[in-house]
Amino acid sequence: MKFALKSKKINPKLQISPSLYRQRKWLKYKPSISELIQIGEENYYLIHQLVPELKQVEKRVQLLKQHLVPLELDILEQTKYTTLFLLTHRVNKKSRVPNATLRAYHDARQLELIDLKSQVYNVNYAYEAPALEDKIKANHFIQRWLHYCKEMQKDKKND
Repeated sequence: MKFALKSKKINPKLQISPSLYRQRKWLKYKPSISELIQIGEENYYLIHQLVPELKQVEKRVQLLKQHLVPLELDILEQTKYTTLFLLTHRVNKKSRVPNATLRAYHDARQLELIDLKSQVYNVNYAYEAPALEDKIKANHFIQRWLHYCKEMQKDKKND
C-alpha cells in the first residue's frame, strides 16, 4: 500500500518537516495540537514503511533480524480502524529499550504515542502546555527512532 504524506517532505538533516523547523526558528515557539498531528502523520508514514502489512499482523513481527539488536513489534490490540502495539529493541531476553506503546489510526493515518518507557522522556497525557510540549518532544523521539530503523532496514537490503 503506497500513499503520500499530506504535508511537505521531511528534511533528512533536521529530521523534522521544514514548516516545523521554520516555526520553531523564527517564531516564539508555542506547542500546538496541529504540530502534534503533523508529527503523528509523519510517524504513521514511517511505521508503514517499516511494516507495510501492519493491519494484517496478528501477534509479533521481528524487524532488523540481522542486526545486533532486533526491533520487535508486538500487537496488543487489533480493531478495524486501529492497531495498538508495543515497539522495542530487544537488547537481551530481559531488557527492552526503548519500550514504546503506540496506536496507529488507519483511517486517519496517524500514529499516537500512548506510553514511552525511557529514561530520557517523561510523557504526560495532557494536551495543553507544558505537557503538550513534552508529548511533542517524545513524538519527535519516536520519529527519529523510526527514521533510524528505516535507515538500518535500507542498509541491510543494500548489502
